Amino acid sequence: MRHTSTMQSVVFDLDGTLIDSAHDVTQAVNRMLSEQSSPPLSVEIVRPMIGDGVPMLMERVLQAAGVIFPDKGMLAHCAARYEHFYALHPAEHTVVYDGVYEVLAALQAKGYLLGLCTNKPHALTHLVLKSLDMASYFTAVLGSGNINFRKPDARPLWTVMERMGVTRDKCIYVGDSEVDIATARNAGVPLVLVGYGYARIPVVELESDARVDSFRDLPAALAGLSCRATII
Repeated sequence: MRHTSTMQSVVFDLDGTLIDSAHDVTQAVNRMLSEQSSPPLSVEIVRPMIGDGVPMLMERVLQAAGVIFPDKGMLAHCAARYEHFYALHPAEHTVVYDGVYEVLAALQAKGYLLGLCTNKPHALTHLVLKSLDMASYFTAVLGSGNINFRKPDARPLWTVMERMGVTRDKCIYVGDSEVDIATARNAGVPLVLVGYGYARIPVVELESDARVDSFRDLPAALAGLSCRATII
């Protein structure tokens, strides 16, 4: 049966929402730091740095490694080396969260169009999706660098929706962090927040239209938001 709700599409964040990539991010970070003769960082330190794009990640990583005011040239060099190392092992230690494959397949079967909007570099995003056999679920995929804007700017999410052929009144966004909350608000779409990702403050203190602690609970949350939109 095809889905007939007012909400026709769902766009997802990637890191912290669909996958736990912190170990592979940390591995690439530490290989980059090794070239700078800097000590490695633990995954516990790196995990909350993820989500705002590579330039911000490099600033945070270098500051944590003792480089307090890295210049733009150093940031660009380190970003390029980080992306190089990440591309060598895009999903060696990455874990797909429980229920993700099953729920994405079920949503497709119900007629939802699915998209992906992430601050991970666009080329790396495709490498990760291919490695994890996830690419086929998404009608449109957008990573940073594909357009000149990053979340929480609304334009990446709007671009994904445009490529999917849907309008903001037909879309729900699913993410895990403060940047995803701001993205949804800026874009004017409802947000489902997952409770297990990379948020820097407790998820219960963050505002969202719905929250799930397991990805398997997402279809019910989407149905609830769709019903609410229909009533409104």
